[in-house]
Amino acid sequence: MQVEDSQRLRDRYRAERDKRVQAGGRRDVADLSGPLERYLEDPHTPFRPREGLRTEVDILVVGAGMSGLVTGARLRQAGLDDVMLIDAAGDVGGVWYWNRYPGARCDVESLIYLPFLEEVGTLPTERYATASEIRGYLTALADHFGLRQRALFHTRVLGMTWHEHDAAWQVGTDRGDRIRARHVVIANGPLSMPKLPDVPGIKDMTCHSFHTSRWDYAYTGGGPDTPMTGLADKVVGVVGTGATAIQCVPPLAESAAHVYIFQRTPSTVARRDNGPVDVAAVESWKPGWQWERVQNFSAVLNGLPVEQDLVGDGWTELYRDVLFRPEFSTLPPDQAREARAHADLRRMEGIRARVSATVQDQSVAELLKPYYDYFCKRPGFHDEYLGVFNRPDVTLVDAARGGLQEISGNRLRVDGSDYEVDCLVFATGFEWNTSYVHKIGFDPVGREGVSLGEKWRNGPRTLHGVMTNGFPNLFIIPVPNSQSVVTENFAHSIQENAGHIAHIIAATAGQGMAAVEVTAEAEDEWCRIILQRRRDDAAFLEACTPGRSNSEGHPELRSPLSSNFGGDVFEFFRILADWRGEGSLPGLHLSPR
Repeated sequence: MQVEDSQRLRDRYRAERDKRVQAGGRRDVADLSGPLERYLEDPHTPFRPREGLRTEVDILVVGAGMSGLVTGARLRQAGLDDVMLIDAAGDVGGVWYWNRYPGARCDVESLIYLPFLEEVGTLPTERYATASEIRGYLTALADHFGLRQRALFHTRVLGMTWHEHDAAWQVGTDRGDRIRARHVVIANGPLSMPKLPDVPGIKDMTCHSFHTSRWDYAYTGGGPDTPMTGLADKVVGVVGTGATAIQCVPPLAESAAHVYIFQRTPSTVARRDNGPVDVAAVESWKPGWQWERVQNFSAVLNGLPVEQDLVGDGWTELYRDVLFRPEFSTLPPDQAREARAHADLRRMEGIRARVSATVQDQSVAELLKPYYDYFCKRPGFHDEYLGVFNRPDVTLVDAARGGLQEISGNRLRVDGSDYEVDCLVFATGFEWNTSYVHKIGFDPVGREGVSLGEKWRNGPRTLHGVMTNGFPNLFIIPVPNSQSVVTENFAHSIQENAGHIAHIIAATAGQGMAAVEVTAEAEDEWCRIILQRRRDDAAFLEACTPGRSNSEGHPELRSPLSSNFGGDVFEFFRILADWRGEGSLPGLHLSPR
């Protein structure tokens, strides 16, 4: 690629970014209360009234999705049996309980994404499993570790307060429960609160509407894997073109009379290349194959040397091609950065060429071409999405300037034009940049009446991302930008962090301790390390088109403390392992019974 071509593309990137930032500014998410609270209702499992409980438990795990289930499993493996899970959903699964939209699949290989496959003794049928299969597996995982029998479903935690006199958390719920918990682990995960745009008229719309995480099959007909016969005479609007829309739009196009897709920013759409799992081959692998494969995948994505790429998918190919080409390591830092930038440009040119080769109407193809650095948004993989735009009953609506401006009855206004729909689907994902306590839905109150929201108002303060001073016996499975690490295979970091938490609880219980708390000094030191090691990505994020990674075009609004650990994931996991191996639980204050 010539220098002048690179500069031309950079200018285009900046123009596309400015178009979206200048047009919409920073749009708030809608408050899902009052008339919008219905977007949180469970359409999958009937609500069953029950009496409020008065009970005690050693460990209460808030969240029964993958984070909560892996935490429960690690606790069981550590010999801790008095565990209760609690979740607002009607069963286990978390995001995979809620995400039953048509076409939903994982975008990370099932053999590394689904935890404890060897322990549970089952295998997925496809390389990228459907949501139905993932949900079924997580149910089997919960049963394998005995986590469902005592779980409380359709139950939201409203608040929890530390009681010093009996060294326990008093937890209240919307079902009238009063739970005394010696330890609490908050494991809500990063994808827990549906996000809707705060658009004028959203509370008063007259068309049928729902969020993709609460798909209404009673209206659409069909199911996740069967045609939606109820849409045969319906005009459907889809707001959003991220990972969710990429998957649900093709089956919608097959079922509806017409589909309008409202796009602010196009996603990258690379080849997915799904296929069946070779069960015979997997069964021939040596015990421990899954953890080896998990670590191998993360090693490739962190640029660490491996003898063989065991997964060999779109993720590992992307990271090798754009970030970790062998020749990059031989260059001075400035030249290496420039070489990576050129590799990114070439890769994105390939993504745009795929659009041109697939979409027949080149004016539509041009709107579908992403113009930003590849890692500004989560990469997408799909083999049918782009071809949908060759259908006469699918219309792409360019909402780059100003986004969705207004909803009036059943009409959506974009760039001065109105579009009438029978049904509106919000494929807008989950809240990402709102405060931690807003996402989990309650604000824990620790020592001396200080709430977590108050303490973290300027960013999280933790040790290793899992404990915070002033909140004894409270543990958190870290989410992105909370002083831990991020892996594209989120299940990897969950297992490491859950194992770390289980070790601390088991070690202190074995010593007969009533409470464990991070010292202020240890917390300050970890915050110092986070700030010292944080990657300076301000210029990169500022250049990105608005999205969740840069706080909708305003990365300056994120506290420096809201950062990931700056080293590679294995360095972080070694820090945790060395800390556990030291044996004395350094930086923790223990209170005997």
